[in-house]
Amino acid sequence: MTICLGVLCTDGKKVVVTADRMLTGGDVEFEQDIRKIDLATESCVMLSAGSALQHVELVRKVKDDVQAKRSPSIIDVVDKLKQKFVEIRRERAEELYLKPIGMNFEQFYQLQTQLPEPLMLRLTANIEREELGLELLVAGVDNTGGHLYYIHDPGIADCFDAIGFCAIGSGERHAELTFIRSAYSPKVSLNRAVFLAYQAKRDSELAPGVGDRFTDMAVIDESGIHFVHEETLEVLREAYKKLMSAHSIGHTEIEAEIDRLILKWS
Repeated sequence: MTICLGVLCTDGKKVVVTADRMLTGGDVEFEQDIRKIDLATESCVMLSAGSALQHVELVRKVKDDVQAKRSPSIIDVVDKLKQKFVEIRRERAEELYLKPIGMNFEQFYQLQTQLPEPLMLRLTANIEREELGLELLVAGVDNTGGHLYYIHDPGIADCFDAIGFCAIGSGERHAELTFIRSAYSPKVSLNRAVFLAYQAKRDSELAPGVGDRFTDMAVIDESGIHFVHEETLEVLREAYKKLMSAHSIGHTEIEAEIDRLILKWS
């Protein structure tokens, strides 16, 4: 339950990301005074929706591996995340379904033909269904331009470069509608992208579980990751208020026209 989103802009050369600070741990949700935009490299960030517990372990392992590599590309980060995602999911499935009956994966594969068929089928089904309950958004810039990737169970990555925007979390649909209605494309200017990303985050606050106390934003380009200052966020807040006020006035005028409409039919 959260909102994290990223957009490509300036012909796909730059990336804008924004997020709330809502965390989910089991059945508890709360906002922390800590950004959810994790730095993977000097020009790549990771954002997550879902289990904060799984996120911490995954990000820690990936950072250690990626930062040890010289000039990693965005796809290097994505591949490492996929690898660790599958490993953690496998470890979790083993602990939940195999260790309680005294087995590990190696023993399970060796004994498959000797296990009672109902038990073997049940274990296989449980293992295949096991999920981390975690979504990841990877956003960054390398020598090939800006990139957006969505990573999800069971360890699959989808590239959103062609669309130009990607959102994850419970506010995903609200945010996507903002971009769709604006006919968004990676060709838009940086300023326009920043405001639309802000608008999408604010619009997503209507969804359950999206935090409204904090909004963090960052711009990523060839020179690195730049977090948007509070004074700029205040300007964006005022611009959003004006937009909502204009929408309200427009809706009132349209409703008045509808009320005056004389319906005709045959």
